[in-house]
Amino acid sequence: MDLLDFPPEIFRHVINCLVSDVGVLCAWKLRSVCRKTLIPVVAQMLRADNFIGTFDQEISANILAVQPGESFRSYRAWCLLNRKENMMYYLAYHVKSPRDVLPELPAKIQKMVEYVTKELTAIDSLNDRNILLEVCAGVAQTCPLLATFLWRNSSTSPGSEQRYRERRQALSKDITYHDQLIAAISVGAHDAVAKLLPHAPTSLSLGIFEEPILAAVRQQDQKMIAVMMTVLDQHKLKRFKKNQVIGFGSPYSMLGSMQPAIADDNVNMVKLLLGYIRRYLTLPDKTYYRQWIDRAIHSRSNNVLRTLLQAAPDTKPFQINTTIFERGVKTGDSAIVTTLINYGSIQLDSSSAQMSALAASIRAGGVAVIRAVVEAGADIDLVITTHRLKHCDAITPLEYAIYLNNFDAVCYLIKCGTSVPATYTWHLSKKMQVIIRNAQASQEKTTKQKQ
Repeated sequence: MDLLDFPPEIFRHVINCLVSDVGVLCAWKLRSVCRKTLIPVVAQMLRADNFIGTFDQEISANILAVQPGESFRSYRAWCLLNRKENMMYYLAYHVKSPRDVLPELPAKIQKMVEYVTKELTAIDSLNDRNILLEVCAGVAQTCPLLATFLWRNSSTSPGSEQRYRERRQALSKDITYHDQLIAAISVGAHDAVAKLLPHAPTSLSLGIFEEPILAAVRQQDQKMIAVMMTVLDQHKLKRFKKNQVIGFGSPYSMLGSMQPAIADDNVNMVKLLLGYIRRYLTLPDKTYYRQWIDRAIHSRSNNVLRTLLQAAPDTKPFQINTTIFERGVKTGDSAIVTTLINYGSIQLDSSSAQMSALAASIRAGGVAVIRAVVEAGADIDLVITTHRLKHCDAITPLEYAIYLNNFDAVCYLIKCGTSVPATYTWHLSKKMQVIIRNAQASQEKTTKQKQ
C-alpha cells in the first residue's frame, strides 16, 4: 500500500511522527520527495480539514500547523519559519486553531479578517479568495516582532518583561485604525483604503505594525500606492505632505518601505517610490539616501543602485566617498563598481591611499574590480604620498599592491604597462621576487627592441 493510500488520520499521524523524529529542518528538506504540486496548494488545506495533498504538502502543513513552538527554538528552524511566505501559512493555521501561540494574536487577525470581509462583500464577490491568508500575509510583512507575539517571552530581565506585557496589552485591544488600514491594504481593498485615509491621524501608533505602505510595497501593489498618494495630494499644504511622506509613523511614510524594495531588487517599485519622494526631497543631502545606496550595494542590486544614483540631479550627483566605494569594491562585483563610477561623483585619482579609487580596489578587490577602475581612467602610475605604510615616503599603485602581497593585482598592473621599480625598501616574498624579476626582464627586452 502506498503512503497516500492510507486514511487521512493515519497518513497525518505518519507524517507527524516523521517530522518529530527528524526535526523541522530535515523534514522541510524531505518535501522534495514528491514534486507533483507546489506549496501554495496548502491554501486549500486551510479550508478543507480532510484534504490529503502530496507528501510535500502534508509535511509543510504539519510543520506550520502542528509542530509546537519548541520545534523552532533553534536559530535555523526559526529562520525557516520567519520567511514571510511561510509565516503567513503559520499564522493562518493558528488563527483557525490557536495552539502554541498567544491567543491575542489570532484574535486580532480574526477581527481584521471580519472587517475587510464586510468591506469587500459590499463591493465585490469573495468567491475563490482566501481572505484569511491574504490578511496573514499582510501581518507577516508588516509586523517586525512576531516572535514575541507567537510564544511566551523567554527573557527574564525586568525591561523585557515590561515590553512583553505592553505588546500583549496592545494586541488585546479592539481593532484600531492602523489594523484596519493594514488589513485593507493586504487584501487590495482600494476603495476601503481611500475611505479610511481622509480620517487618518498625522501619526499612527506603531505598537504592532510598521507603516502601511510597506504592505503595498511587499505585495507590489502599485495601484494601492497611487490611491494612497492621491488622497495625500488632496491636502493643500506642501509642508504637511512632505512631513507625511518622510515622517516616522505616518500613514504615507515611504522611507522604511524603500529598504525592502531595494533588497528584493524590485527596480520598478524603487522607481515608483522615488518618483513620489522626489516631489518633496533633494535626495543626495539626506542620510537615508546614503543608507539606500549602502543597501543596494550590500544586496548586489546593480540595477537598483543605478536607479538610485540617477535619481540625484545632474547638477549635484551623489558623492561617492571612500567608505561607500570600498563597500562596492568588497562585493567583488565589477558591475557595481562601474555603476558607482559612472553615475556617482568620485575622485578616481588622489595622492591619498585612503581616497584613491585604485588603491581601494587593490586593497579590497579582485582583478575584475581593479580592471573596472583602470578602464574608467584611473592613473596606474599615480604617486601616492599620503598613506600609513612604513619605510617609504611615496608609493605607486604597483608598489602598494606589492606591499600588500596582492599577486593578482601586481600581475594585472604589470600587464597594463605600469613602470616596475628596480629596488624596494621592504622584504619581498620569493613568489613576488620571481614576478618582479620577470617583469623587469620583459620591460628591458621591450626597451631594447624599441631602440
